[in-house]
Amino acid sequence: MIKKENWLLFLYFVTMISLVTEARFFLSQAMIWLLLSAIFTFTSRTFPFFSVSEDFKQNLPIVWKNKAFAVVPLFLIMVMVSALWSSELSYWIEKTRIRLPFLVIPLAFAWLPTITKKHYQSVFYGMLILSSIVMIGVLINYSLDYERITSSLLHGKNIPVPMNHIRFSLLLSFTIVAGFILYAENFRWKYTWERNLIAGLCAFLVVGIHILSVRSGIIALYSTLFFLGFRYYIILKKQYLKGIFVGSLFVFLPFIAYFLMPSLQNKVDYAIRDYQHFIEDRGADFSDSERLGSILVGIEVGNKSPWLGCGYGDLWNEIQSTYANVFPAEKEYKIPHNQFVMIYAGLGIIGLSMFVFTFLFPLFYQKNYQDWYFLALHLIIFCSFLVEATMETQVGTAIYSFFLGLGLNYAKTRSSH
Repeated sequence: MIKKENWLLFLYFVTMISLVTEARFFLSQAMIWLLLSAIFTFTSRTFPFFSVSEDFKQNLPIVWKNKAFAVVPLFLIMVMVSALWSSELSYWIEKTRIRLPFLVIPLAFAWLPTITKKHYQSVFYGMLILSSIVMIGVLINYSLDYERITSSLLHGKNIPVPMNHIRFSLLLSFTIVAGFILYAENFRWKYTWERNLIAGLCAFLVVGIHILSVRSGIIALYSTLFFLGFRYYIILKKQYLKGIFVGSLFVFLPFIAYFLMPSLQNKVDYAIRDYQHFIEDRGADFSDSERLGSILVGIEVGNKSPWLGCGYGDLWNEIQSTYANVFPAEKEYKIPHNQFVMIYAGLGIIGLSMFVFTFLFPLFYQKNYQDWYFLALHLIIFCSFLVEATMETQVGTAIYSFFLGLGLNYAKTRSSH
């Protein structure tokens, strides 16, 4: 019979594959099975083949005792409550459904047995290997049509990847940072040479993320590494010269990459040209201009009802009508490419304040920021909030809720001491 801890590692791996490939069906199934595995113990020897888990019975009160687990469902509840001042409920139902993982995942990881440090690290190790395999496929595909794809970057296109390019680059940046932490912690699953493998995979993915040239992922990567390096060398170790050197390295590496990689050059040149068009005539046919325009529209919608917003149910209708008034020449309407603006538009200042509180509370509760992986997750997700509405998609919500739940589960080892 399969040990429960190995079964959970299998579910974690299925979840990670589903995240990278945006396999929504398998992603939903993995989350459901995580919750079922938290509640029941399955057996092939006795009918009815399952019983209520002893871990579940023991951990049942933890959702109320551990305030971090209790706070996370607020991401769902704040949107649900907005039905009270929404007239269009179909859009509200869609956005509520997308946030269901913020109820399922905290319950699952609160009731699951506490993950060991080795298995916790192994999840990120598996993510590092998986991302490297996917990156090999992406680069092979890119090399087969190098000239066309590279030139298309000058027109705002992206190198093909198996999921949304922004979320893929942000997931990559998180994986790279986690890989560096694994290396610093001298992690290995079994063999001593695995530490060198981790270093090699991190270096490979660093090169890969620059070739992909998705600016949000690159900025998130260097911002997170800069912050973690500053915290380690300046705040914790007081090694100021090393801190200055590492910080300078993270500042200058992107400039070096720009001159070495044609794909990155084309993407940056397009961004500069795009911004110039936005300043001159709003550049409606340029991707970055469309994103900036969507943020301005979102702010305009929020300003109409600054305290409570328009309600999530009416949000899309308000966005469309505001586009028609503010940017009548716009051909394609988009939700704000900024999670904070999206929340402000739908839930107002009160909802935005609650959202920020809910995001930060698990990080600071019982000093969970001492977990470098957990801290890196929140830095990467924060960067993602600035360039897209991460929690308005199933995969974006799943990425954050899964690693959030995993980190809170591991944090139980510290709170028990």
